Amino acid sequence: MDWTQAFTIILTIITSMVAVWYAFYQIAKADIKENREEFLIFRQKSDKESEYFRKEMREEFSKVHALWADLLKKIYEIEKQTYAIKLDQSRRKS
Repeated sequence: MDWTQAFTIILTIITSMVAVWYAFYQIAKADIKENREEFLIFRQKSDKESEYFRKEMREEFSKVHALWADLLKKIYEIEKQTYAIKLDQSRRKS
């Protein structure tokens, strides 16, 4: 076997290896692209769910806040009436 045949065999082997590695690269590239697309879809869904949850919690907090404000207002009115009654009673005693 002369050097041209050896060179041809080596070149064929190297070319085959490059072709196989390129095929693996294309497969990996497609897989990465698919995973990115799936991740983007998942992220969009989770963003929607997160926004819905935030909105729901905001509304719930507003309801609770309104209830507490109403309760404090009623307590204030009762305390005000109690103070007025006590003040009136103390004036009557004097």
